[in-house]
Amino acid sequence: MSFTIQNETAETRHTFFFGFIKSLAISALVFFGMMLVWRLFFFITFKDESVSEIPFSEIMEGFMLGFRYDSATIAYILIIPLLLAIGQFGFSMVKLQRGTVRFTRIWMVVFFTAAVLSFISDYHFFIFFHDHLNVLIFKFFEDDTTALVHTITKSYPLGFYAVLLIGSVFAGIKVMQKIFPYDYNLSITSSVWLRRSIPIGVFLVWGIMARASFGLFPINLGDAAYSTHFLLNKLGPNPLFSFEKAIETKLKSGKEIPFWTRHEFADNIKSAISLAGESFVQDNNEISDFDEFDAVRHKPSQKISVEKNPHVVLGIMEGMGAWVLDHDSENFRIAGDFRAWMEKGIYFDRFVSTGNRSIESLQSILLSIPSIPGDAPLSQTKYGTKQISTSLAPIFNNRGYETHFVYGGKLSWQRLLDFLNNQGFEYLHGDGNFDPDAIRTDWGVYDEELFDYVLNLLKNADKPYFIVFMTTTNHPPFTTPDSYRPRPLIIPESIEAVIQDDMDQVKSRFQTYQYGNQMLAEFLDELYGSELGNATVTAITGDHNFGGVRYYPEEEMLDFLRVPLYIKFENDNRLTPKIISTFGSHVDIGPTLLHAIGFDEPFLGFGRNLLDTVSPSYMVNEYGFIFSKEGVGRYNYLTREKGFYLWEDDSMNRITPTDLDHPLYGELIQRMTAYYSAASYFLESEWNR
Repeated sequence: MSFTIQNETAETRHTFFFGFIKSLAISALVFFGMMLVWRLFFFITFKDESVSEIPFSEIMEGFMLGFRYDSATIAYILIIPLLLAIGQFGFSMVKLQRGTVRFTRIWMVVFFTAAVLSFISDYHFFIFFHDHLNVLIFKFFEDDTTALVHTITKSYPLGFYAVLLIGSVFAGIKVMQKIFPYDYNLSITSSVWLRRSIPIGVFLVWGIMARASFGLFPINLGDAAYSTHFLLNKLGPNPLFSFEKAIETKLKSGKEIPFWTRHEFADNIKSAISLAGESFVQDNNEISDFDEFDAVRHKPSQKISVEKNPHVVLGIMEGMGAWVLDHDSENFRIAGDFRAWMEKGIYFDRFVSTGNRSIESLQSILLSIPSIPGDAPLSQTKYGTKQISTSLAPIFNNRGYETHFVYGGKLSWQRLLDFLNNQGFEYLHGDGNFDPDAIRTDWGVYDEELFDYVLNLLKNADKPYFIVFMTTTNHPPFTTPDSYRPRPLIIPESIEAVIQDDMDQVKSRFQTYQYGNQMLAEFLDELYGSELGNATVTAITGDHNFGGVRYYPEEEMLDFLRVPLYIKFENDNRLTPKIISTFGSHVDIGPTLLHAIGFDEPFLGFGRNLLDTVSPSYMVNEYGFIFSKEGVGRYNYLTREKGFYLWEDDSMNRITPTDLDHPLYGELIQRMTAYYSAASYFLESEWNR
């Protein structure tokens, strides 16, 4: 079709703009159709007999969710052509219309072909990993590539796929030439107001498509898990969306060169493992040589008599930082009724989060492995696809426990569904398992719903249960149910002086924090007010600090990282109420609980038994802090930031900066580097096992 340069008039600009927008809308429908066909193929191909028992409405919900994922994907495909069109609309760039059409044709053909390629790749990836494209796809370039290519050429119909892709290119060219002509002949409105407002409306529609959500957050992979059925939870995300998230994760994780190969113990990893065991485990005196990881192997518990395996409940409270609990009072009841329970069990007041995000802390708790600086969460890496030998779930399984993980949100968050299955949990409960009428936030069910769910599991248990639960309520947007009646929350002056957030937002955060503690207290009231309480060990911790409210001066870095750890067991005189001030972190929870129930076999774990308060201890956080009774060292492995601090007094609450040439600084950083190196080497060994 011939093209004639038009006069730069408002009429021609409007004609081109509206015609071009119509073409973009048609191309969007083409992509929607392609992805619908793919989703139908995916569902028909991978469904099993259990699908016949699922209500049709639940299946359709998955397809509607898929429409939202497709909307977000298509919106980002359209953004560049849309911006070009809007730019010409506003600045009389009529001479660039031909170039805009040519560019858009090529742009659309590229994505048309990329979609077909992603469908093919996702199909085979799902067969192998039972998941959509994720960061593991990049391992292709880190594996034995030659051998892998040979395997692919022998195992897959590459000739057919090559023809399919070439055909897609030619089909895409023909389709896009038809959709995007060089000139448009449209009858358009003469209303100046409508002409000027339509571009704004177009951009608003694009924004809705890109978010694919009217909630607080745009759609993400975390929205995929809406059902208790595995396949339906995989139905929503299209391969292009999944691949984009894989790229995002890959960029965040950097080069993924194992930590142990990048630091001083690369040529002497045995020394690192030995030093790590001496510093952070300290529980292997009577173990004969098992293997190279003997230094981080725990000996069996001795002189502990537990007549019957008790239930073990491990709770991880969202955003439950410890510093604010220190300010609890009659007028500022931030702890709610949990304050009374803190005085009825063991409370560790020198306890820090190992990682800096929920997923990092969760993996450290469940695997007794520190969160390694700079590494992606294990659930996003190759290591998460194998069962790690330090995983708590199989250890409890082997002792006769039934293992459950209960999460208030969607199990697709951070790929929990696959990760926890791989780590040996028998039963996984997420948002899809709760009553559809359960009250919820954008992140998941309110804490009261989750606690009721856990209690019902325990009441119906016919064998000992190991239950790990994780709450979601204490998270933006910081809301509480309409039925909740808050306790007094008059903010003390000591807190007002350090607040750095909007006061109304702070009050909302404090109320939500209090709500979580109150629901926890009511859970403990019911649990230990029944027969269940005589046969249940409960441990409660926070995933990370209660951040974003206040300013933390350098001397209060411990408060910046501190979270609570609370343990309650009625029938064990070793767990009489007290405060323990030895250092500990998330990696220590598993070994402590296993010792508490008298576990009688050696087990691996990079933490230590916190009930043994005699030996010296260290603890680390991924920010590069290592805490000891003598002082605190800091070395940020990503930014190279350094620091050394001594405690102001024996209470060990505040630190004072000190010169780096202090002899203790080098020793502390060496211990921390050895610890992370040993953990990194262990994970690589597990992968190669």
